[in-house]
Amino acid sequence: MGWRRQSGNVFEIPCLIFYFCTMTIQELEDFFRTHPVPTNTQLNAAATIGNPQKFLEVNLAVVREWDRDLDKCPSYWHLCELANVISGETGPTDNE
Repeated sequence: MGWRRQSGNVFEIPCLIFYFCTMTIQELEDFFRTHPVPTNTQLNAAATIGNPQKFLEVNLAVVREWDRDLDKCPSYWHLCELANVISGETGPTDNE
């Protein structure tokens, strides 16, 4: 068993999906400024965003204050995952 490319920057290892996010904080802020997040957006199998404005406010604040490696910031990964969902680049393909 190895890595399988699903779509875009999404790779699957059995039972796990990894997102390779290359967006900067500024790019994330710009993205969410121009791409509205609908209420009850399904982030992943375990999370639905009921209050998108609060979700973005809190996670962007954490990312701005994070002083370690950005790749280790959970809020950064939540925002990257949401950007992928909004862009339509996530999830397994139907023909696999």
